[in-house]
Amino acid sequence: MEFLEHHCFHHRNTSCSLDFHLTYVNVFLFLYISAVSVLTVFGNLLVIISITAFKQLHTPTNLLILSLALSDFLVGICVMPVESLRSINSCFYMGKSHCRIFHVIMSVLGSASLINIMLVAIDRYFAVCEPLMYMSKMTIRKTMMCISLGWTVSFCYNLVPMNLGNTNLTGTTVFCLRECAVAVSNAWGPTDLIVSFIAPCTVMVILYIRILTVALRQAKAISITSKKMASQKNPKSFRKSEVKATKTLSIIVFVYV
Repeated sequence: MEFLEHHCFHHRNTSCSLDFHLTYVNVFLFLYISAVSVLTVFGNLLVIISITAFKQLHTPTNLLILSLALSDFLVGICVMPVESLRSINSCFYMGKSHCRIFHVIMSVLGSASLINIMLVAIDRYFAVCEPLMYMSKMTIRKTMMCISLGWTVSFCYNLVPMNLGNTNLTGTTVFCLRECAVAVSNAWGPTDLIVSFIAPCTVMVILYIRILTVALRQAKAISITSKKMASQKNPKSFRKSEVKATKTLSIIVFVYV
């Protein structure tokens, strides 16, 4: 394996110029990412403080939301500011070691956030589809174990591309001076895409489709049993309620997709 390291020139796709070349697109990306970063930090900080401060909010679902808020808070305070600067200039001025640390932090937090979202989907599945067994399956202790396991798996898994993913590299790889990039093997890329993104998203889509189906069936059953009483007072109220519930759940599924 041959590694070449030099300062790539501005006309190349892998260039990293030391000069700032401001454009409307770069400025827009910088302002957009910065605004999202501020909203992410303060919004999730509010959630973290609210759940930790009030014991009555210490439920399995809220603990999962707390873990998700923590991962998103760390993304907003550790990853987004760096990415906002890189939107103006692709150079990374903190050195090779800090580049690898940044990639580890970014990967761990991204995976942890996705795992937490999947855990929330599983929690909602049991709450809606198996409500009688929800209390026994989703206890505080089990929830804490799932959260700890999710963070541990995220941390351990994302150390693999930094240590094993680049052991089978062949050919010549060009590393541009001041450009933050970690080389991995061609086989590891598709594998990581499936394991860390496609598989969790597929699980979430299946769970939310199941939740949508069960929720609509329950709403229909409630509507049928109350149809006579509703028709005497307001014949269109239940129909509008069904449509509204369907739209709300459809939006939730669409957002997670």
